[in-house]
Amino acid sequence: MTDRQENNRDNPEAFDHDGIVSDPLTETNETELSVPPPAFEGDENDKSLERYRKSLMSSDYFEHLNAATRNYLSRDMFHEGDVVKWKEFLKEALFPDYGAPATFIRYLTDEDRKGLIPAYRSESDCLIGVLDGDSDFIVFDVQSSRLMNWANSPSKNSR
Repeated sequence: MTDRQENNRDNPEAFDHDGIVSDPLTETNETELSVPPPAFEGDENDKSLERYRKSLMSSDYFEHLNAATRNYLSRDMFHEGDVVKWKEFLKEALFPDYGAPATFIRYLTDEDRKGLIPAYRSESDCLIGVLDGDSDFIVFDVQSSRLMNWANSPSKNSR
């Protein structure tokens, strides 16, 4: 029994037909979608924060920060079918890995951007595709400023 259910024990409306304490804040009707709980301590966000704090202590931190800024500010133009990869220090998604190729699909239109999650609407401006571990074609919306043309890359296997 959750704490909220325990607190509802004296509320007669909180009981269902079987005498079980229900929790109206966690119940959903058939038309609502179940949303996963937010991230809490001990998850990947904590590990990411720990890695960030450790990187701050690196003697190369400011050099890498400046390189990342320069990379982000330099823009390449892409065309449908171009092979692209992440610029150094600018990977923002699980796929593709650093140095791995992706296919540039197209730039997003204003209509496309309306369908994105609000937090990403102003950032993502293009679609790229990769083959995942099951050889399924996966499409991601990303920021084109984080990509470089595969053909122009100094080393196809560098970070």
